[in-house]
Amino acid sequence: MDANLSQLVAALTNLDLAVRSQAAEQLSRLGPDAQPAAVALVQACNDDAEEVREWAVAALEELGSPLVTDAETLAGLLTADNADVGYWAATLLGRLGPDAAPVVPSLAAAVAESRHESVRQRAAWALGKIGPSAKAAVGALKKASASPSVGRCPIKGFVYPLVGDRLEASVYPDRDVFKLLRATFSDRCIHEHE
Repeated sequence: MDANLSQLVAALTNLDLAVRSQAAEQLSRLGPDAQPAAVALVQACNDDAEEVREWAVAALEELGSPLVTDAETLAGLLTADNADVGYWAATLLGRLGPDAAPVVPSLAAAVAESRHESVRQRAAWALGKIGPSAKAAVGALKKASASPSVGRCPIKGFVYPLVGDRLEASVYPDRDVFKLLRATFSDRCIHEHE
């Protein structure tokens, strides 16, 4: 990580709100070049200040995939008390696709056990993005499909990746995982942050 990026990452935890906010804003303007800051940005989603959280989310939306070496750390954030932290950790793991295969057990646990519906849904989405290597999560997906609360999708901002009235299967590279995802979550519960 270059010196300027390291300084911005360090500034995200500064006691001064203005410093944290400015750092998050600058990182949001870097787009994919902020990749080494992915974990720090996810953690910033738990900041006390709304403006820092908003800039962190803006940065994460433009980030693309995180570093593969961040997968284990991101998997550890799936259990965060803050739903946004867990949601963005799952989102970034999904963006890694098959490279996130080593953390399938963590994603499966998030699907089955997270107290945050948005994290359960996003973890299931991430498993779909991982593809055939996510088959180890089939048991967790089956368990989640039995939960009456999992199929609901109350979160604003969801888009409808549908063909006609069906979930777009091509989004999910593994057919078996796709079928379980479809049975677990309604067609309209796949979020736009891909």
